[in-house]
Amino acid sequence: MDFGKAKTFAVAYSDGLDSRAVSALSGSEAEALCIRVAGNRQRRKNGDSYFMQIPFKVKGYRGNESSFRSRGFQFAAVTAIAAQLSNVTRVIVPESGQGALGPVLLPLHNIYADYRNHPTFFRKMERFIKAVLGYRVRFEQPRLWSTKGQTLRAFLDMTGKSEQHLTSTHSCWQTRRVVNVGGRKQCGLCAACLLRRLSLHAAGVNEAPGTYIVSDLAASDAADALSVIPQKADRDIMVEYGSVGARHLQHLADMSGLPDENIRVHASQISAAIAENYEDTLKKLRTMLVTHAEEWRAFLSAQGDQSFLKSWMDGGRNG
Repeated sequence: MDFGKAKTFAVAYSDGLDSRAVSALSGSEAEALCIRVAGNRQRRKNGDSYFMQIPFKVKGYRGNESSFRSRGFQFAAVTAIAAQLSNVTRVIVPESGQGALGPVLLPLHNIYADYRNHPTFFRKMERFIKAVLGYRVRFEQPRLWSTKGQTLRAFLDMTGKSEQHLTSTHSCWQTRRVVNVGGRKQCGLCAACLLRRLSLHAAGVNEAPGTYIVSDLAASDAADALSVIPQKADRDIMVEYGSVGARHLQHLADMSGLPDENIRVHASQISAAIAENYEDTLKKLRTMLVTHAEEWRAFLSAQGDQSFLKSWMDGGRNG
């Protein structure tokens, strides 16, 4: 693998929207050291930056951790190693505001907050890399205060960028049989898919019909929207995933109206991690939450008053 070419920053480069957009927003293709950590060979798609794929597999170990939280450590560590080999000190974290801060602002019930994209985690990773490798890197989060929708709009404002460069990405984390019927698709209802659809809507991007297994979010009954899924067990799981994801986005929007004292502890933690004035951090956090709320309301409105998503927001789960 050739690390000899001069680069100015490294980025963990997945097949998702944020990676595609933020790598381009952070600098030219010649400047970017895009690292994709994957177990299988992946080809470049239309709009992809040139990336180096690093296979990752740990032999002789079988862990019980199944929450995907270890992926944050894996991606950060491997990208930092690649940065050291290429003599780069800046590591760009592509995650936008909802994905970086949402899992800490609103942890799931009885589950530890997910810090894998939070500034506090990256300050710890910097100390870890320095202790292990004797090399100092700085993890930067240029889109921390932007929603994913704002990030996508900024990408589309760049010369030569098109909607197809975004729609060719893949956000869904589902690997169940439900997304592998007739060629792999995105489920359309998990938290990652809902955030994707919300953000593309905010950026004014329309996706092609057939992009998602569950495509009709305007259906009045969730059972109708999920009727394309043959197995009841799969439909039930999708309802569970979808209702939890939709409510997370709703509750994140609700936070925009909370008084300062209710989000003070979060603003304080973030300000300490990014070494920024507390008042400025509080203002930026609230602005991001308000923007998310506006985008979420617009997305729900676009689905119509009879959408099963609205029913879920009103307390129902099965539409």
